[in-house]
Amino acid sequence: LINILGLCSLFTVMFAAVFIQLFSTTRSGARMEGGKVHPTSKTASFDTFSDAMKTLFQMVIGDEWMILMDDNGVEFPFCTPRFAKSSDPSDAMYYYEGPDYSWGDCGSSAAYLTFPFFIIFCQAILLNLVIGMILDNFSFITDQVGEIAHPDWSSGATSTQIRDLAEIFERHSKGAQFLPLWAVSALLRDMPEPIGFRLVDNPSVVLWGGRERTAEKLIRAQLNIYARQRVKDWQDAHRTGAASIVFRLKSLLLRFRSSREEGNLGYTDFHEFLLTAVCWRRPAMLPVFVKQSRWRMFKELVLTFSGLIVKDTVAQGLALRHQKDTNRAVASLAEFRRWAIQDTHAASRSQFRRREKLVRTQRQLTNAVYRGIKEIPPVAIIEIDLESLEVEPEGMIGHHDSVRGEAHFRFPQPINGIQWFRKQAAKNKVVLRFVDARNCNIGLVLADFTKCDWGGWHEEGDSEHFNYFFKPQVLKKRADVDDVAWVDVRFVMRASAKVG
Repeated sequence: LINILGLCSLFTVMFAAVFIQLFSTTRSGARMEGGKVHPTSKTASFDTFSDAMKTLFQMVIGDEWMILMDDNGVEFPFCTPRFAKSSDPSDAMYYYEGPDYSWGDCGSSAAYLTFPFFIIFCQAILLNLVIGMILDNFSFITDQVGEIAHPDWSSGATSTQIRDLAEIFERHSKGAQFLPLWAVSALLRDMPEPIGFRLVDNPSVVLWGGRERTAEKLIRAQLNIYARQRVKDWQDAHRTGAASIVFRLKSLLLRFRSSREEGNLGYTDFHEFLLTAVCWRRPAMLPVFVKQSRWRMFKELVLTFSGLIVKDTVAQGLALRHQKDTNRAVASLAEFRRWAIQDTHAASRSQFRRREKLVRTQRQLTNAVYRGIKEIPPVAIIEIDLESLEVEPEGMIGHHDSVRGEAHFRFPQPINGIQWFRKQAAKNKVVLRFVDARNCNIGLVLADFTKCDWGGWHEEGDSEHFNYFFKPQVLKKRADVDDVAWVDVRFVMRASAKVG
């Protein structure tokens, strides 16, 4: 209805411009008041644009348009063809003493063509279009009362079915107007038949056979073609250069007829999606001219369809590979956790960390200086290379024997072992063995700690549980003290080492 009213207004403006050009200086008549003669008592005039629009409105409603046609069709000798002094004494303008003009107050014989044409066009065509649109809306309302919803859309889709599809589309687009193309596949699986793949009678069942896979890729291919064309049109409309005026006009048309922004060019809306889905799921519902327009993109559609097959195959292969890697990592982590629960030293370390966290929480509740303490980033990172060893080196002394023998600790404590390790590691290479189930197959490795100064590391534990740990101070003791500079020590297996 708005489009038809806009069309009526457009043609009325065009006729107003034509009538002003032809009849703006016509003399007064039975209904016509010449604007140059009686500017204060006009009932119909084409002197100005506003007067012309009012006069045309009177003609549309049938207000004595025949009299207006006769008034504007007046010709010589009942009018003056030109206001200019004449040299002929028999001419009435011989006695004219005003300025000379190139026009007079005569009308035009074209009035007997333009007036009937305007009346026929406006009253017989445009007004009937408005009335037809109103009656069509009333028929749509009455049709909705008796419409029957068929699950297979055999008699067309009802407003309720379209509304249900729109709600599903809105749920997948999270309330937005546009939906990304990668989400179309999930949308089709969620929509009921015949547009989607979910059974109407049993919504828990989703059909995913050969026909559904083909239809899904064809719908995605056509939507990708639309998106690619929008991007191309947008890029062409924003070109610069000597020939850019055509593209600037195209840009104005794009902004006028489309509500899409540049970021939404690769997305689809509900109208475009539904029309494309109907094309491939219910082609019998489409008009012939729509089918013909889609045949023009058949070659591009086949190429895009083939590209989607390749893309989905590669993506499926990568997904399976990623799934295997993830399952392998999860299984390795689960195995490590089972070992950590059973291992005495790992369990002791976990208990110590839980007690340390509990003490820190209790301090935060009683004193504000222990609150708001965040982890301090390391000032440097030191990488310790681990070189795989096939056999145990000759002359190697075990750590426990070295503490008891060389350090002369007859009854060594856990803290003595840490202190002796730091002293010996500063001048000797150290042989290590992985004891956890995840890395135990690596075997022996040789590490060089001689260049590691262990900045910010300290021994921490309690003599009550006979547990001491060598760890960096990543948290401050109190919030009002300065940060502690500590280095991060990381182990790196060499490329020649065995992989576990």
